[in-house]
Amino acid sequence: MAAIAEHRERANKDKSVKSMRMFGRIAAVALAIFCLFGVVQAQTLSNTASVNLSMTISESVSISATPSNITFTYSPSSGGTATASGPITVVTTASLAAGHTYLAVYGWVGSTTAALAGPSNIPSSKVFANTTGNGTAPGATGAGAVPCTGNTVSVGLTGAQCGSIGGAADFLDEDATGTITAGGQFTITDNVTLSLANLGALSPGTYTGTINFQASYL
Repeated sequence: MAAIAEHRERANKDKSVKSMRMFGRIAAVALAIFCLFGVVQAQTLSNTASVNLSMTISESVSISATPSNITFTYSPSSGGTATASGPITVVTTASLAAGHTYLAVYGWVGSTTAALAGPSNIPSSKVFANTTGNGTAPGATGAGAVPCTGNTVSVGLTGAQCGSIGGAADFLDEDATGTITAGGQFTITDNVTLSLANLGALSPGTYTGTINFQASYL
């Protein structure tokens, strides 16, 4: 009987030891959680500093014309004519926001009475422009050679507009398809071939002049 009682006492002690060990483990875990929670709870946050971000891209339009020199070859036949050494390639590049109604390219000579000056003056009415390309203008593109007799006052220029028909004051007006209204990146290429006609018998010498190009959007 004494042996049985001793055995039971040892078993009870073992259980007590195991229980204490388990309690110690649980207590350690609880303490760790408490410490972690305490650290989180102890954090103090500062005020919030904000920085606004923005980027502005300005609208732009640029134009180029090549080559820089055109040479005419004169012929006294057919009332005096002259053909150009080649076409002028006019490239307009634009980056526009939405909402514009047109993108126009203007070409003009600086004087109505002396588009080319030399031993005698050649008026702009004897200078003709034939425009082809991917622009669209009322009566201009693909209409054949038309005289440089357009009014430039309405667009703030001085001289005579080339390529205008029926009051149209531009070589091309890129609004027919609605692409300008939508906005975006645009590259418009036009080829302008100049010729002279009705010159009569010109005196020998050098005749010089300039044709100018400019783009505008609204």
